[in-house]
This record gives sequence, C-alpha cells and structure tokens, in this order.
Amino acid sequence: MRLIDYCMQRSEIIRSATADEIIWKVTGRYIIENIDRLVLHTRKADLYCQCRDFPMPWADMYFIGWKKGAFATTLSGAGERIREGRASVSSGVEFRRLIDEKDTTLNVTRRFREPPYMSGIRGYDNRRYEKQKVKLWLRGTLARLAPWIWI
Repeated sequence: MRLIDYCMQRSEIIRSATADEIIWKVTGRYIIENIDRLVLHTRKADLYCQCRDFPMPWADMYFIGWKKGAFATTLSGAGERIREGRASVSSGVEFRRLIDEKDTTLNVTRRFREPPYMSGIRGYDNRRYEKQKVKLWLRGTLARLAPWIWI
C-alpha cells in the first residue's frame, strides 16, 4: 500500500487521469482470468474490493479498484496504518477495518458480482494457485442468492 501511495502521487499517467477513472491494483504474481467481467461492474463505485466475514472480517488485497478522485479519502496513507496495526492482526483484517470506517463517506462495493478466477504463484508458500472450484462456485452462488452471507 505504501508503494501504491508513491505511484498515485508520482505517476504521470495517473496524474493525467480524470477523477472518475478507476485505478486497478492486482498482485503481480496473479493473473485474474475473468478481469473483463469484473471490471464491467465498477463504474459507480468509489472503491471496489472483496470483503468477507467468515472465518473473520477480512478484505482481500490482491485485486482492488478505486476512483482516482476518491483515493485521498479511502486509501491514501493506508500502508502506514496497516503496517502500524497490531502485530497479531493481519493486513487483510486491518484493511477491512479501514474500509468499514470509510463506508459512510464512500460508495464502496464490497463484493464482486462473481469471484475472481486467478492463476499464478501464491506468496506464502510459492505453490501454484489452484482454482478452488467449489469455493468459487459457492461464493458466486451466495453473492446472487444470499448476498447477506459473506464468505
């Protein structure tokens, strides 16, 4: 997140973008195979991310989108806060807390309409990310049929 702050402040491409253009962050070791369908549903959101409540409140940080104009009130400085969070709390939990605090001032889309289909190498064990078909099917089905259940 500190690197994102740096890029948002210094990138000529980002600085020349309009306030309503969406900036996407994707973890570099992943390929989001259905990114075209995910991006289509983001034009009204200030912040677009995947949150879940089970097994704990969490926000996935591998794929996030935000409007350039909303960055200053949503994510600017988030890297410092996440880094300085409690040692026992993961960055995903701290990022979720940050999103929850901003919820009253932003149009936050906290759930993908369909789950991202990823391929690549996982960071915590350097193994290939395998599509977890049952989990992805369950997330997509619940997003449509029972949107109050976040897994």
